[in-house]
Amino acid sequence: MAPLITSSNLNSRDHFKECDCHDHRHPNIDEIYPNLFLGNLSAAQSAETLTEHGITHIISVTSRPPSIPEELHIKHKYFEIQDDHKADLLAVLPEAVLRLEWILKNGDGGLDGKGGRSKVLVHCCMGKSRSGAVVVGYAMKLERCGYEQALEKVKGHRHIVRPNSHFVELLRAWGRMRYSPWCGEDLPKPKKVVVESEWVEIEGGGEDEWEM
Repeated sequence: MAPLITSSNLNSRDHFKECDCHDHRHPNIDEIYPNLFLGNLSAAQSAETLTEHGITHIISVTSRPPSIPEELHIKHKYFEIQDDHKADLLAVLPEAVLRLEWILKNGDGGLDGKGGRSKVLVHCCMGKSRSGAVVVGYAMKLERCGYEQALEKVKGHRHIVRPNSHFVELLRAWGRMRYSPWCGEDLPKPKKVVVESEWVEIEGGGEDEWEM
């Protein structure tokens, strides 16, 4: 049985070599905010790891869909994105952050009606660049702060987080846009977004269901 490890006890030279995103490695996962976890592909595919941490939702930002254990009935949203200097992070970030906000505020309702039992894992291949960028973007909006401050917050819990330089530029733009892609005068007004338990509906744009 593969041991559960976190970024704090990783040997990055051994575990984070350049590799295909679907290579197998030990699962590793870190809690960045209460009920918000950041980890690697193996964590998202490990029934043991997901069960241990009580994960109810997964957001994947990878080049191909991961194999989430079906028996756990986890709600899953997949965003296809490469970790390169052509990837449009801002095409993914607003919806990903919206989903995180909703899960962490409402989740599945929980016993108290406030989503107390909902826990979300955001992952890419290594839990370093793509998923790191999404969680940093979430932290920027939550804390109403700039990129550097948000990165410091996230790295305080998962030291390996390092969005690529292209994502860094886009995250700084995210801050200048006040955490919305629609704030510019020459851009269309934001659509009203309604989020419910199993799907996100953007009025005028149809609905996008969580995969089960």
